[in-house]
Amino acid sequence: MEIKTTTIYSKKLLKSIYRFNLLCKLKFLIIVEVLLLIMLLMEGSILFFILIYTLFHFIIFFVFPNIYVKLNKKLIGGKINFVFKENSVNFVSTTQYFSGNNEVMYQQFDGVYETKDCLYIYERRGAIYTLIKNNVEENKCVELIELLKSKFPGKKYKKVRFNI
Repeated sequence: MEIKTTTIYSKKLLKSIYRFNLLCKLKFLIIVEVLLLIMLLMEGSILFFILIYTLFHFIIFFVFPNIYVKLNKKLIGGKINFVFKENSVNFVSTTQYFSGNNEVMYQQFDGVYETKDCLYIYERRGAIYTLIKNNVEENKCVELIELLKSKFPGKKYKKVRFNI
């Protein structure tokens, strides 16, 4: 059994990867928001709190994604062809700067997040692979999801409701 799909990286996709990764790591956001609340209690000014809170969210959700895109601009226009097999995934990456072929066993991944439009696969070494569901070869998306659920049981496969 083989299931094939392709992802072409764009600025929009890179920004969504950054935002998704941030929202999946909600502990960071919660800690910062608690610190902002403590600042409010110490400062006593609700206007100051609202200003800092708004500025923080603007920077996190609008400025940092643009910085992330600039840092990863070599990926824009790049393409990853995925071939999902029974025990591994084969990645063939091509950009104007590099190309490579890599086969990774499922045990090397930390887990999978599913949204309405995408699948985000986290590798242990920090890489995030993004699959756009509409790009999965015809009538194979459900089969791919079932394969990934079987390879990542329990909490390693998470379906999330938010979409970026």
